[in-house]
Amino acid sequence: MNKRLLLGSVFVAAAAAHLVAPVALAQTGAATAPSATAAPAQASAQPSWPRTFKLGDNQIQFYQPQALSWDGTRLTARAAFAVGPEGGAPNYGVATLSANAVSDDSTGRVRLSAVQVSSVDLPMAPAQAAAVRGALTTGLASATFDLLASDVRASITASGGTITPVQNPVPRIVFTNALSVLVPVSGDPVWQPVPGAAGFQRALNTQALLLQDVAGTYHLQAAGTWYEATALSGPWIATAEVPPDVTAAAKAANAVRQADPLLPQDGKPITPPPALLVSTVPTELIQTDGAAQLVPVAGTSLVTMDNADHAVFVDPANGETYVLISGRWFKAPGTSGPWSFVPGDRLPADFARISPKDPKANALISVPGTPQAKEAAIAATIPQMSVVPSSMTATTTYDGAP
Repeated sequence: MNKRLLLGSVFVAAAAAHLVAPVALAQTGAATAPSATAAPAQASAQPSWPRTFKLGDNQIQFYQPQALSWDGTRLTARAAFAVGPEGGAPNYGVATLSANAVSDDSTGRVRLSAVQVSSVDLPMAPAQAAAVRGALTTGLASATFDLLASDVRASITASGGTITPVQNPVPRIVFTNALSVLVPVSGDPVWQPVPGAAGFQRALNTQALLLQDVAGTYHLQAAGTWYEATALSGPWIATAEVPPDVTAAAKAANAVRQADPLLPQDGKPITPPPALLVSTVPTELIQTDGAAQLVPVAGTSLVTMDNADHAVFVDPANGETYVLISGRWFKAPGTSGPWSFVPGDRLPADFARISPKDPKANALISVPGTPQAKEAAIAATIPQMSVVPSSMTATTTYDGAP
C-alpha cells in the first residue's frame, strides 16, 4: 500500500476520552460551604468538578450541572457524565435533575440540596441508563453543593437563547489518486525580502518555505524535496539540482523563522517525490490509494470509496457523491463537483443505518439522531483541562511591528 501524506487538510478526529482517577470528594460528601465573611477571592473560587461515584466495577464522573430554570426555590438542570472503567474509554450521557436551590448573596453562590434525578440518557449504552440513574440518585440524594450564581444565570440565559447560524462555505475539494502534498497559503502571498539574500522574497502567510527569486520563479520545499514553478497554481516540478542561491536564501529565511518542512511523522523524505498542490483558498485534498474502489455499505443502499482517506459515500438512488469534511457534509454529482453544503438532517436516510462496525462508522458522529452523534454532542460539553506550570514563559515574535 502506498504511503499517504495528509498535510494542510483539516480533520476532526473523534478520540476516546479516558476516565481519570476519582477526585478527592466522598461519594455523598457535601462541598464545604463558604463562610458568610469569606473574602471576595474565596467567594469567586470554582467548586471542584467532576464528582465521582462508583457503579460496580465502573465509575461515574458527574460534571457541573447547567441550569435550565429556577423559580427562586427549585432549580432544574442538565449535567453531563461519563461512565466506564477507571483509565478506560467511557460512554457519555446526560442526566436531567432538579434540586432545592438557595441563593447566598454574600458569597455569590447558589446551594443545591435534595437533588432528584428525573432521567438519564446514555446514547451508546441505553441498557445501562437505569443503573446509572440509580447510582446518581443514591449519590446525590444527601449531597449538597454550590454553584456560582453568575454561572446559574448565564446557563439559564443560554438555554433560552437563540442559536447563531453557522456559516458553511464550500471549500475547494480536490480528489487525486496520486500521492500528493497540499500546501495552503492564506490568500495571495504576502512577500517580504529575505535578509542577506538579495533578490529573494519569502511568503509570510504559509507555514511552508515558499520563496520567489528576482526572475519571478517560485521555489518551495516540501516532503524533503525542492520544487519550482512559474505560477503558484503549478505545475510544480521537483528540482533536480537546487541552485546555491536558493539554498542560501532558504538558510537565511529559516534563520529568521523556521518553516514547516512538511515531512511525514517519521521525519523522513518521501520518495519518489509526491505531487504538489498549492492553494490560496480553503482546500481539502482527498486521496485514494490508487484508483477509487467502491464497495457496498452493509445494511444500506449506499456505496463507499473504500480506499479514500476521507469518508466518501455515493447514493446510487441519485448518483450523488457525499464527502465528510471537518464534521460537515458536502455533495456533488461527481468527484469533480460542483459541491454544495448538505445539512446533516437532509442526508439520505440510509446514512443513519450505517453499522457501528463498518470501517466508515466514524461518519455516524456527523449523522444527526444517531447514538454516536448524541454522545459526541454530550462529550463536547465536558470541559477539558490542562495544567500549565506557573514557571512557564512564552516568547512572541512578530513579522514587522505588532
